[in-house]
Amino acid sequence: MRAVRVFAAALVSAGAAVVCVTASASADSVTPTTLTLVQADPFCGCPSLVNPSVILTGTLWNAQSNTVVTTPEPVTVVEQVAGTGPWVIVASTQTDATGNFTVSLTNLAAGGLFQAEFSGDPGGGYAASTSPQYQVKPIPSTVSINFTSTPKSPVLSGSTVTLAGKASASDSSSTVPVAGASVTLYQGAEPTSVHGTTGTDGSFSLSEKMTASSTLYVELDPVEPWPYSLYAESISTAFPITVLQVHSTQVPNFMVPARHELHTTFTITGTVQALTGTAWKPAPSMGVAFYYRVLPKGSWVHAGSGRTNSSGAFSWQARPIKLGYLRWQVRVTKTQVGTNVYLASTSGTHDSFFVDRSYVTHVVALHLHGYTDLAAIVQDYPQSGGVTYAQVTGTVYLYYHPRGTSTWRYLSSARTDGQGNVAFARAGTINGYFRIVFPAQGHFLGSSATVYLG
Repeated sequence: MRAVRVFAAALVSAGAAVVCVTASASADSVTPTTLTLVQADPFCGCPSLVNPSVILTGTLWNAQSNTVVTTPEPVTVVEQVAGTGPWVIVASTQTDATGNFTVSLTNLAAGGLFQAEFSGDPGGGYAASTSPQYQVKPIPSTVSINFTSTPKSPVLSGSTVTLAGKASASDSSSTVPVAGASVTLYQGAEPTSVHGTTGTDGSFSLSEKMTASSTLYVELDPVEPWPYSLYAESISTAFPITVLQVHSTQVPNFMVPARHELHTTFTITGTVQALTGTAWKPAPSMGVAFYYRVLPKGSWVHAGSGRTNSSGAFSWQARPIKLGYLRWQVRVTKTQVGTNVYLASTSGTHDSFFVDRSYVTHVVALHLHGYTDLAAIVQDYPQSGGVTYAQVTGTVYLYYHPRGTSTWRYLSSARTDGQGNVAFARAGTINGYFRIVFPAQGHFLGSSATVYLG
């Protein structure tokens, strides 16, 4: 459109040049003119984005007699949009019997510099003239930014957040979108590299990857230079965004006893580390969970939980109640400490063999009907009390040495019954020291008892 107007302006200028050449033959008979151009109502509050119009008026004068030119004469109005660039024809009109003319311009894109041009009337005896430039300064409309999508807080570091909305301007009677405006996303007081332009409906959408906590807002700026824009710049509501820093975790080491007696406290110790930047550092206040599974094919079972201390170390104690081979694993639970989020992780595994103490108790030794009889009960906990986890079964051996000697001799062996009872019978009357030995076997530790029969 501007190119057409520029071409038209060139034609007008060329026409004026021809008139001047023609008039030069009778220059003394040509009456000089003056031309004025002003805004009809400079207090109308326009133009603006809501009301992008202006009415310009002017008068063609006989400069020699200081009277208006009463014969109708053609006048062209040109504009330098926003005060920059080429001049373009925006209207053509004609003066009335009082020398006045009026031009009503609507749908302005911006204010600018206006000028009226009279190309001269050699036949009527009037010379060409041009009005002084008249500056039309808009009364900028106030812009409202309404968001259709706002970021949630907190977000994980590296998350992309979006501010989307529409910009509009309104007065008491209408609302119009702000199209073609420049929008920039700010973090704190500094602009980011994220920017865009509002659409025909005033919409925009700006996205940014967050790496640190900050405040986000949008600044809208007109593309026309001051003071020619039809709308004012606008700064949106600010949105504080808390960014959570994400850290990977690991359990670089943990320890369990390779073999452990069931009636004593079982302890797991170790440390948790978190990746901060490129370095693994101790991770305090981490939640840790302890799991085991019975070998060879048991499922993982949660055994307990704990938390690391200020040095990233943990220690967990319990009294296990399962005999046999167990495999242990430590799992770090996802934990948030302030604005730091520590991700879950799983350690390697360590195995423990859980065994049970045994006691040879209730020993009976006597001579009866020409036999030497001995009996005992093999238990997994002493008579004084405590918890029995299993009935002891296995092979028991009987040893003997006469009084006055120190060499033990093997006599025989027997198996316990389902209650841990065992008995021996030897033909003849045998006196001396007898030892009943339950060697370590299966899940049970070894034990023995010695009795004298005289």
